[in-house]
Amino acid sequence: MSEMENAIQQEMPPLPPQMHSPRNVGIVRGIEWLADGMRLFGANAAAWIGICVVGFVMMLALGILNVIPGAC
Repeated sequence: MSEMENAIQQEMPPLPPQMHSPRNVGIVRGIEWLADGMRLFGANAAAWIGICVVGFVMMLALGILNVIPGAC
């Protein structure tokens, strides 16, 4: 290894150990997982949409503040 590679290797922290190994599941379980997510969303869709709209309005307002001179 070159001197540069040694320096880079020493600066990088070790990777954390995995909590558990990944597992494979069938396609049906994946579809069930997505359906469960849609069921949870559908139970409170208005609240989720409201949160997204409020977040969008906040980002829009903060973006406009950057354009107005002397606002910040």
